[in-house]
Amino acid sequence: MPVAVIGFLSKLAWVNVALVVFNMIPAFPMDGGRVLRAMLALAMPYRSATRVAVGVGRFAAVGLGLVGLMTGNFLLVFVAGFVFLAAGAELAIANRTSGEVPMPAKSTLLDASGREIAPIPSQSLPVVSAQWNARNVLGWLSSDSVDEFLVSSQGVAVAIVRKCDLRQAVKNGMGSIPIERLLAGHFLPFRDAHSGTTA
Repeated sequence: MPVAVIGFLSKLAWVNVALVVFNMIPAFPMDGGRVLRAMLALAMPYRSATRVAVGVGRFAAVGLGLVGLMTGNFLLVFVAGFVFLAAGAELAIANRTSGEVPMPAKSTLLDASGREIAPIPSQSLPVVSAQWNARNVLGWLSSDSVDEFLVSSQGVAVAIVRKCDLRQAVKNGMGSIPIERLLAGHFLPFRDAHSGTTA
């Protein structure tokens, strides 16, 4: 093989290694930030894990920015600014998607045409994504005093689940299974969000 080709492949390999290392910096939006949040979410609620991961990411961004300023590498300063802003955006997304959805004053669930479908609780219920695994949902709900929560799939409420049933599923070793699979396999008791019937 010609020396020029070997030199090119060697430089290409080093660029790939540098990209992997950079991508694993524990800061959003890089994968390292998501890995850090996932590891923290094993021991604390999802929102708290996101807050800690965002703090670590912002600290790393400030460090990158300082290194960029000291070395005169303004591209690094630009990347640090982007990482700092992206961390804030990730926190805002986590707070928005894991927030509570206020229920209407009337205690019935309505369809698109305004017809009553089913009774619903008068208080706000936390809404979780059907794609979250059971352990993360339970961790996120640990700070809420409600007994039930809504499960949402593609923006539509599909089920009402009791927290005690979710706790039992996690105790039975199903903590890493997404909620949608637990519901589909009837491993987790739930009430249909539209009909109110228990499944």
